[in-house]
This record gives sequence, C-alpha cells and structure tokens, in this order.
Amino acid sequence: MATPKVLTIPIKLDAFIFNAAVCGGDSTDPNDDSNKNLAKIAPLTQPNYSFLRFDKTLVQNDILDFADLHKTGPAPFNPRFTDLGTGQPLTNRQGVYLHWIVPRPYRLGSTISQDPQAQAKARAQRGFSTNSVDTQAEPRAEPASRSARVQDDDDEEAFDDGPVNQGDTVAPDFHPAPPRWLVIRKCEECDPPGALPEVDAWVVESDRRQDLDAIPTDSPTVDLQTDFAPYIVGADASSFDDNWMNRQAMVFIGYKESASTWTEKGDAFDRVDLNVLNSSNQLFPDYQPHNGNVFSVIDNLQSTSAGKGKDADPVVVKYARLSYYVLGWHAKPGQDPFGNLDLKITREQRLSSLNMMLTTDDPPTAAGIKTWLASSDPTRVICHGAMYNVLWDKYKKPPIVPADEQYRKLNKHMAVSVGTTPMDALLTYCKSHATPHVSDDANDIKEVEQDLLRIQKLLHALDDGVDAQAEADDIVYNWNYETSAGGSHFFLGTSDAGKDGDSQSKPTVPAPAMVQALCLLNNKQAYLDGLKRQLQLLRWHFFSLWWRYLSDLKETVSVSRADVSKAATELSDYFGQVITAATAVTNQKALLPPNVVHTGVLQPYCQARDPTMLVAGIESGWPWDFLDKLRARVDTQLYYASGERPDMDDAWAAFCKTVLPKLGDDLEFAALALVGEFLALNPGVSSPPAPEKGYRDPLYHDVDKAHPLPSGVYPWRDRWEQSQAWFPLFLEWEAEYTDIPLEGKDDPNWTLGPRSAFLDDPVKLRYGITNGVELATLQPPLNDRRTVAGRVLILPQPNLNLQTLVRQILEKLPPGYLDPDQVKELNDHLHELAFLSSPLSGFTNHLLTRVEGNHVKPTIRVAAPKAGDPAVQPFEAAVKVGADIGFGSAQLTAMGIDTSLVPYGTLVAYLDVEYSPFKPATHGQFRFTALNILDKFGQAIHAIDPTPTKVGTGPPPLYPCISEYYVPEPLDEDPLVANTVKQDAERLCQYVQLPPSINQPARLNAAFIDYLPADEKRGTRKGWQPLTEWDDPIWGWVVPNYADSGIQIFLPDGTFFREVRLGGPKGATEPGAWLPFDAPSTAVSSDPNVKQLQKFTDALADKDYLHSFVAMVNMSTGTAAPPPNAYSEFLSSIIGKPLALVKMGFSLELATNQYANTSYISGVPANLGMPLLPDNSDPSNHYQFQMRFGDISCVYDGLIGYFNPSKNPQFGDVLELDAIYTHFKPDPNKPDDPPTPNLTKIAPANYPLISPFWVDPMSLDILHASDPGTAYTQQRVAKLQPFGAIVDPFVPVHAYTGILPTRALSLPTWSWQTALEKMTAFFHMGPLLAAQDVSGFKSEFRLDKSYNLADPTQVFPGSGLGIPAMQTGEWAWLQPYSIRPDGTEGGEDATTDFMAMDMAAVDERPRFQPAPYTALEGYMQLRQAIGQAVDPGPKPKPKR
Repeated sequence: MATPKVLTIPIKLDAFIFNAAVCGGDSTDPNDDSNKNLAKIAPLTQPNYSFLRFDKTLVQNDILDFADLHKTGPAPFNPRFTDLGTGQPLTNRQGVYLHWIVPRPYRLGSTISQDPQAQAKARAQRGFSTNSVDTQAEPRAEPASRSARVQDDDDEEAFDDGPVNQGDTVAPDFHPAPPRWLVIRKCEECDPPGALPEVDAWVVESDRRQDLDAIPTDSPTVDLQTDFAPYIVGADASSFDDNWMNRQAMVFIGYKESASTWTEKGDAFDRVDLNVLNSSNQLFPDYQPHNGNVFSVIDNLQSTSAGKGKDADPVVVKYARLSYYVLGWHAKPGQDPFGNLDLKITREQRLSSLNMMLTTDDPPTAAGIKTWLASSDPTRVICHGAMYNVLWDKYKKPPIVPADEQYRKLNKHMAVSVGTTPMDALLTYCKSHATPHVSDDANDIKEVEQDLLRIQKLLHALDDGVDAQAEADDIVYNWNYETSAGGSHFFLGTSDAGKDGDSQSKPTVPAPAMVQALCLLNNKQAYLDGLKRQLQLLRWHFFSLWWRYLSDLKETVSVSRADVSKAATELSDYFGQVITAATAVTNQKALLPPNVVHTGVLQPYCQARDPTMLVAGIESGWPWDFLDKLRARVDTQLYYASGERPDMDDAWAAFCKTVLPKLGDDLEFAALALVGEFLALNPGVSSPPAPEKGYRDPLYHDVDKAHPLPSGVYPWRDRWEQSQAWFPLFLEWEAEYTDIPLEGKDDPNWTLGPRSAFLDDPVKLRYGITNGVELATLQPPLNDRRTVAGRVLILPQPNLNLQTLVRQILEKLPPGYLDPDQVKELNDHLHELAFLSSPLSGFTNHLLTRVEGNHVKPTIRVAAPKAGDPAVQPFEAAVKVGADIGFGSAQLTAMGIDTSLVPYGTLVAYLDVEYSPFKPATHGQFRFTALNILDKFGQAIHAIDPTPTKVGTGPPPLYPCISEYYVPEPLDEDPLVANTVKQDAERLCQYVQLPPSINQPARLNAAFIDYLPADEKRGTRKGWQPLTEWDDPIWGWVVPNYADSGIQIFLPDGTFFREVRLGGPKGATEPGAWLPFDAPSTAVSSDPNVKQLQKFTDALADKDYLHSFVAMVNMSTGTAAPPPNAYSEFLSSIIGKPLALVKMGFSLELATNQYANTSYISGVPANLGMPLLPDNSDPSNHYQFQMRFGDISCVYDGLIGYFNPSKNPQFGDVLELDAIYTHFKPDPNKPDDPPTPNLTKIAPANYPLISPFWVDPMSLDILHASDPGTAYTQQRVAKLQPFGAIVDPFVPVHAYTGILPTRALSLPTWSWQTALEKMTAFFHMGPLLAAQDVSGFKSEFRLDKSYNLADPTQVFPGSGLGIPAMQTGEWAWLQPYSIRPDGTEGGEDATTDFMAMDMAAVDERPRFQPAPYTALEGYMQLRQAIGQAVDPGPKPKPKR
C-alpha cells in the first residue's frame, strides 16, 4: 500500500435556494406576503467599519445594526431581492447559495498559560510562533520601593505597572484559514436541457484584498453586498495612523473566477492574513451575507445555452438538480497547519493538538498511517465537502423549508423559557410541558424530556437520598451566579490538618512567631488583592473617560485635560501602591521558612448571571458531532488511492486535467482522488466501482442523527433531500425592564421569605413582592422603564454540556432509579433534543449603563510580541486624537485590556429622562418586546410580530415558561393572576421577575469569631476578630440529659461545667459547679468564654428560659441530621446530641468601589435614588438586604438558634442571651405545651439586615499606617456583624441572603472530635435502696479531675451496685463521700470526694433480703467518652 502524503479534512457544506417565492412571492401588493406567518428573509446588513475610526462624527458602540424585519415581503419590497430604487429584481442574487463551515482546527486558538514553558509547548504543538514566550525568563524582580510615576520625553505621565497583573494581555493566535477554494458544480439535469454544462467550477480567493476605489461598483455585474466581504486589515500598532484607520471601511476581500481561466497569481495581488478572528466581526466566518466569495458563493445559474458562446443571450434556468463539491487548500505550503513542523513536533502531536483523529485499525492502511503520524516532516492538507441533489426551481419554494416549520412551532407553542442557566431553562420548559405519556417510536423526544425530569435532582447531586436531593437545591441556587477571583490566602503546610473540616485531628499549633508572621502575610496579601481589583475598575473608568471624549459629538460633556490628569494620577498612584504592596508580600513571605507556606484561594466574589433564554423545539444547525474530535483521513483512505486516475467520462476527465494541476503538484493527485470519490458516492450512481482497500467514508457522508425530516426519516448529511438549509446562528432580543424599588411609599415592595414558586413546589427562601402590594395599582405608578437589547451567538456547547452531564449521571445512577428502557432511551436519543439556549448577554450591563459590541479601541493586543515588547500597544491614531487633552501613549497603554465594554456616554438614548438609567442593583420585571432568530443565510423567525403598531399599544405579548427563580407571585385575591406591573389575563404572564441582586461582584464573608483583646504582633484590634485555623471556635457545649430532665453544659474541650435540671421549688435547679468533677484551674475559670458560659447557665436557671430552651432542642430533633459514626447512635436514647455554642460573623463586601453612572445625555438625572454604599451627605440612604440563618426544612442545616450581640460588649459578656431566635418554636396555641417566652420565631420581620461595604485601599488612614495591609484588614474585619449561635456540630450553618449564593459555615472536624473524646455521659441517680451498703472510702481510688473510667484500675473492684434494666453501655457508679483532709469521713471541714464502682444489671424479681437497707445517691457515668462509646449489646442475664 502506498505511503500517505496528504491529510484530507472534511467540511460541512450547506445549500440555500433564494428566489421570489422564498422571499414571500412576487406580488406587487405590499399586503400579499406569503411569508406573513412564516419565516422571513432578512435584508442584508453589513458590518459598518466606518465606525472603527477615531472620529467623533462616526464612532459608535457597535458595527452591526439589528435585523429589521418589519417589512421583508413580498419580494418586490425586500431590498435583498429588489433594487428599491429602480424596482428591478437583483437577478445576480437569485440562485443557489453555498456556504461551508470552517473546520474546527482553524477555530482553535493558541493556548494561554501562566506557565511559560507549558504555553510555549502548547503553542508549538499547534504550530504557532513562540516569539512572545521566553521559556528561560526569570520572574520579574519586584522593586524595593515605590515608583509611582516617571516622565517620558513628551512630558506625559507614564506608568510602571511592575508586577501588576493585566490578565491575558496576549491575543490568541489562530491558524490561517484556507484562502483557496475550488467550487465544483455537477449538473444532474436542468430545464431547459443543456442550459448548464455537466461540469462547471469556480475558484474563490478568500484572502484577495480589494479597496473600494478599485471595485467597479457602477458595473451591473458587480454587487458590493454579495460579491465582497468587508474586512479589517491588520498591521503594527504604530502603522495605524489616521489614513490607515480611515481606509478600513474601504477594504474588502473575496474574489471568484471561473476555474477554467483562473491561475494562481500569488502576491501579485494584495492579500490579507485571513483567519476566523481578524475581521473583528464574530459573525464573519459563519454568516453568509458577511463572507461572500470568502467562505461562500452564489451560483446564480445565469448561463448561456451550452456551446453557444459568451455573447449569446442569457438562458433562464427554470429547474435544475445540481450537486456541488468544494475543495480548499493553502496557496502557500508554509501556511498549512502541518506546514511548519520540525523535529520537535510530530504529525501525531500536531493532529491531536488540533483536535483531529485518524482511524488506524484497518490492516491495509494501518502501517502506512502509523509511519505518517510518527514523521516530523511538513505535509499538506486539503479540505473537502459535498452536497448532492440540490433542487432549483425558479418559481417555487423548496419542498421542505425547516425555517417555516420552526416558525410554526415557536409561535404555536410559545416554546420559550427563561431560567438562570441553560439547564434550569431546559428543565423549566420540560416541567411546563410535562404530560403523562406512553412511549412510542414517534415520540422519543417527549420521553427524553420526561426522563430528564425524573433525574433533575441527580443532575446536581449523585445521591438518591431525599436529604441529598434537597441539599442539591442549594447547590443549584449557587449555580445562578458567576464568580470572580476572591483573592489569595496563605497557610502553613504543616498546619493543613483540620483545614476546611476535612481532618479529624487538630492542626499542630506552630510557634507564636510563625503564626504572627502568617497573619501579617495574609493581611498584606488581602491588601494587594484589594488594590488589584480596584485597579482593574479604574482602568475601565480611564477608558470610559477616553470614550466620552471621543464620542461626544456635540461636546455637551466636556472632558478637560484636568479631568484626564486627575484620573491618570489616580491610576498611576494605584500602580505604584500595587508595586509597594507586592514587595511587602514578598518580603513578609521571606520571613517564613521556605517550602512551608502554601497558597490557597478565598471565597470568590459572585454576581447574578444574566437570565438564560431557551427556545425549545428549534434545532441547532451545528453538526451534532461538531465538538467531537474531527475524523480526518489521509489520501490512502480515500475511495480511490492517491495517484491513480479514477474512471470518469470525457467532460470530467477534461476538467480534472485542466483545473486540478492548478492546485499544485503536491495536491493534484489527492484532489483527483477526492473528485473521483465525489462522483462515486453520488446517490444517482447505481453501480459505483469498488473502493480501494482501507477506504473510509468521509465524515458527513452519513445519516444526520439530529435533524429528521418532517416524515421522520433521518436524512444524509451530504444530500439536500429536497430541504432548504436551516442553520440558526444568532439571536437578537429586546426587552422592556421596569424597575420596582426595594422600598415602597409606606412598606417595602420586596421581602425575603419562604415562598413556593408554584402550588406543587416546595417552599424555598427567596425575595418576592411583599404580601398586599399590588404592582399594577401602586402609587406613584411604576414608570421607571428601560429598553435593553442584545445579540448572542448560538453555539453548540449547551447541547454538548447537557449530553456530557446526563451521561455522567447515568454511569452513577442509583439502582432502580430508572428502568433499563429509560436509560437506553436517554442514551440513544438525548442528542436529538432540540433547543437553542443562550444567556441574555448585556442585560445587566445595560442597567449599569454599559454596552457590549464591536467598537474601536485605543489599543491592540499583539498575538506574538517580540521579546521585551508589550502585549498591549496603543494605536498611533488613538494617541493623536487624544493628545490634546493628555491621552498619550503611556495613558492608553495603562488602560490594559479593560476596554471591551463602552459607557453609554451620549450615544445611547433613554426612555424616560425623569429616572436615572443607572441601576446599582436589579429588582424589577421585564417582558420581551422582540425576539428574532436568524440563520446563517439570513432566514429569520420571530416570536413577536415585528410589524409596527400604534403608539402606546406596544408589541404583542410573549408568554414564556418561567423558572421558579423568576416567576412572579400571584395576586393575593386572585391566585390565577400574576402580580405584575401590567396585569395579564388569568393563567398568562408575559413578565419575568428579577429578584433583588447587586449588579457588581460581591461576597458574603463568614467566619467563626470571638471578642478578643488587641494583639499588636498579629495586627488585630480589640473587638470581634475572625479565628485562625488553630483557634477552637466552640465556647461551650450543651447536652440534653433525658434521664435527669436537664441540660448539661461543658467547656469547649469537653470538661463538665454545670447541669441545670427541670423541677425544684423554682422550676429549675442548678446543682453545685463542676460536680461530680474537680474544679479546673484558675486560668480556666477566668477565661472570658467560661464567664460567658456561666451567664448562659445563669439564664438557664430561670424556669421559663429552661422550658424555652428544652422545647427548642426537643423540637429540633425532628429535623436533625444523623450523627457521624464517631458519635454512637445508641447514646441518643440516654442523652441528646451534643450542641455546640459558637460565635459567628458575617459581612457583605463589594469587590470594588460601587459602579457609577456613565450616561451623559442632557436632562437625565445622574444621581441614584439609592446607592449601594452610604454617602456622607445621607448616611442612612443606602441599600440594606435581609439575611436569614438556618432552614427548618433541611436536615443538612445545623442551626438550632442564635443570639444577637451585646450592644456594649465586654469580655465574658458579648451576647444578648435573653432572646433566642430559632426556627424551632412550638406552637403557642397548643394548651399542653409550656410557654416559651424566651424563644423568638425566625421570621422576615426579624431577619438581620446587612449592608454592602467596601474598604478603600488608598484612603489616607491606610496609606499613612505603618502597615497598610494590617490597617486595611482591620477595617474589613470591623464590618463583621457578630452573632452567637447554638448549632449541630456535625453539619454546617447556612446563611441565606437571596442576593448571593448560600454561605455555609462548618466547624472543623477536630473541634468537636476532640471534645467528644473527653466528654462523658452521666446523670444523677437516687436515692436508690440497696440491700447491701457500698464500700467505705478508699483513698487510692479517689477520682481526680483527670480520671479515666475506661482504665479498670481506677474502678473499685467487686460485684458492684445492682441496678435493674441496665442493658446498654458500660457504666460506673460514682459514689460521693464526705472526706476530711486527714482522709477520714465526716466532719465540718470535710469536702466531697468520689469513688468509682462497677455496676451490675439485676432483674426485677423480689428476693426479700434481710434488713437493714441503705439509701444511696450518686451519679451514673459511661465508662467511655461519648466519642468512643460503643454499644456492647445486651448483657447476659444475671444468674438467680
């Protein structure tokens, strides 16, 4: 077998028919549009690169307008079909449109990595230059002192950013796309006969550049909109002067010529570096109207009758059946993806890095392919794709138009859902359309939806337990937020035990000096992180100032040189302080032993995601296997072996002989084999020749598993099958947002509370409209409305992510959860689930007065900068336009890469000038006013009729399926009507409710804390401080004692402290302290936590308080999580679960300073109604949010109750113990239950309020501090709101805010494990009547405070005290004695000592022993600690 030489890459080819019928018919009556209730053909809209100029008269925030669908038919009224100036049809635009999908290897960019060597290796494997990667570079030395500002030659402020992280400043590289394409047409039949030759072909030069001046636009055969593609021509940043920028709008690429006359001209014509990214237009590679004669062609079928010459009259082709074949190649071999291999990279490595694969298991070709893969020699590639039997009918639509069917589905079923994530939106749609159904072959998709509902909780928690599935709800809720880095945190490698509650052993406490050094290091790192976050925001503010200046055409908002200088100075100061802070971190880290300090990450900052919209039933146009490894072939796997001439008729033989040599000697024979394969695989060939041994079918010559025809038959992917192409590519949406203020005129409009989204849904904590507030009738009315809009690409990832996730679930599915048929159904048909999913990108940014779009930027990111050159370089033209007011080269470079969003400035109009357009927090409702889906050929379907309506009436409503997180509440008096700003009819709702959320990254800090004295060495002040991993967060233990009807209290280490029992003259009895144990040392007694514990015990001594506490604990056992194995379950029948007493603190921190309004339209109020942060002029006017602790319905939450902090905290008295806030307050209306006056039911009215804060790292008090890092940390810590809490130590406590992810706070395992190893189960017993007295006191068996009953030598031997029904546990009897100092019993100076005796079980049979009997009192104690106790099982029955 021959050795492979050429790699062949498959491409997907699509064909679209464009004629008058497709465009709504040829009627001249504007109302006679046959597409009125079907898919439309959108007018052509090209990107306007004129906006990419540094010119106030032209600059805009996007280069592409939204599609205008208000009048698209009939054909005489559509500007894509008809020249509206002359009324004549544009015949050159009618015909067959061909578009090929650029293969994935050309869409894979270079890898960005923090590891220079890894980055260099990855770039080399994919074939990219490594100029920008210095693999031998040492880390940049950090200067020892601050260098805030230097002066350059132009007296501009320059910035030394030092170690400042600018993000991924290096632009990714992409391989050049093939710039040559041979488009071959085979005429199977046509009418009139002979109008088209059997074979015809054209060559497309995708990279051929033509300036507008050189294009004969006045020629009737030239169409600027369809024959050329606007393009951005790249160059060095220094070359982008005014002239270069101004010519961008005049640059076009693309050229098509008959293959019979075409020859390769190389660099005789201007060329561009063509890849999928360079156009600055995301739609460029896939949207056919934007890439004419680049990645698509129009076959207008205008031909003279065959053989009559070019001067003959054009022949109108009425009908034709055509097959097309496209070959793509690189004109320069060195531009091939495999054209720059060297000895370090093999073909196999390059193939894998480009996400391609070869089949190597066919014996005839295996050896040759393996040899080819192992080689490091450069080689060639050729792309190929086919489409057979395209039907052209000049007067009819294609028989099957999927876009029309998708339009019907969309408008009949209103198949739109809105959720927080693609998964949430999909499950929302499935729930809304769930109906009982019996599976049959025609309804596999419905069954897939039903199966997804069955496993929806398992999509988030691989556990079939009810508790785990309930906990999954919190996990799902947390996925509703996008995260950003929360900063770094250092820890000692030797102290990682016990970190995050993962270890059962307490971490070894290092030397105090090391702990102090680590605390100071973390202070400095927190300060550095805070500076960097704010620096990023300031960079964008600096860019927004530049944009304001550039876009202010009327100069209504003056930006002065003083403004620029002030902003530049602030930015420069931040640069300098970042360098200083980074140096401080490095120096402090050097004080700790090497290889001991490790870096971790802190809790991330979070921000609510933009809502996700899903359109169900709409099939994605992407091949279902597009994201799989691309199955390529080498030329020995083709139908005909490379180098052999296939059998073909004379016309094809002549064509191949004339045209294919133009591809070059190294590709000619591979191209010949591919053309022969194209002919052999034609479905019209009844008896094709036998293929070569080792032949593999080309990708796409197979059945389409994702896009069935209306008949239910799955079509071939390389056959037209009488079906018009349909490839949804992007979605354009518009919505009207109405702001609903957090606070109303008299009462709050929004409250956090337990709510059920739907009648059959469980109750969950969420923000909602306050009961009694009817939005549609509020006074003053809700008129603060905004129009927000966006465009999002439809990508294949959502479908792939769903498939991957579901298959992972199925692999670990609990037995019996689904039956085998359902599992098989999901596996077989999941990929057929049709939906389009995309976030409403830009929604929140509009509320922040920021715009997404393609716009001119002052700098360029260089893909492969030379060593020493910056990766971000300013345009020369940008420097020139801003130089007059101080925007020089250094200033533009300082903006970094934070230039993706543009401020509103004066370019974005606003609905109502009475309200500020800026919203620091979202809380409102929105409805869709436009929703259009456009495919890659310009077909459009809309969910809302775009026909203009009368003023004031608005567009028709769209009623989406709404996720439980976004559904409005029903009206109080009518549960079938939604409480919306404009009420809909019963059971209908067009409004989506967005609960309160902060529109910038924020974080709920949570920590175990204590009230501590100042520690200068650690850098802490007197007051509430978070505890380190070595500090015990527990200040006491509470253990219910059912046998004594009391409460036992222990110190944090498990030492017994007090017991309080129900009963006695006052209803509660507190025996002596410490008994039956010795009192601890004076140091323990003076501990503030022990003092606090004493105050808690004193409170329990009040009968009402004790009744309240016991009632709360007893009620909580009904929802308690099962204890871990370390806590013996059999003890729960004797003593209750130990409860820990802790102190916890929470704060709501913004990642940066609060965002600001960037709209400067005259007359619009700039000031906010309510800012996020307090203002000095009105400290009370700022946002406050409710926060709730715990959840009574969730066993995975450990909160039993909590205390508010003392208003005047003192050491040992820092909590208000009088009132316990709890979910476990018994119903006061039950007459049998005792009153619980000290319990307050946790309810929305008493939820704690928490306010956002941000500490300015550049405030004067921090800058002037001896250690800015410590001063910064002190101010952050001071914002913690303290609470005391009674918690289940085995499960976390959860804090819910409704605006951020649920925050869990868990005790480290060692904290309760250590205490349980010491804590003992005991209770008071007696008086007992014994037939035999106990032994006298034996001093050698006296129990001291460190006694251990598990040691048999410490227990007095003998038969022991007999107790009836002692069937569980190994117990000892603690007998008290009154002992004088000399060891004798009795006397005034005697104290109580104890001696332990064994206990024996006896039955209850009377024995009538002789008198005298002895009455005994004492304690029963388990001989092992709680954490070590093991149920011994029933003891043997006593002998009679």
